[in-house]
Amino acid sequence: MDPTGRRTGEAPEPKLAEVLLKQVNDARELTNSKQHVARGIKITPKYFKDCLDCLRGAVTIAFPEGLPEYDEVRQVHQHISQA
Repeated sequence: MDPTGRRTGEAPEPKLAEVLLKQVNDARELTNSKQHVARGIKITPKYFKDCLDCLRGAVTIAFPEGLPEYDEVRQVHQHISQA
């Protein structure tokens, strides 16, 4: 258990895990530069922001109480939001 008692080390429910995995796979596909070059798709900062927003939303759905401050996923999202 973490010091805050917010996480117990248990994975989210299978349906929520599917949502997270789907968003991760979508993000991988959306950020595949080789595919974009081959298709002639222009990548913009808004494009990446939308992708990150989808990931952030999936994390919020899976962990509605939020993640503890020391969680790496939370730290990455905070770092990106501040950039």
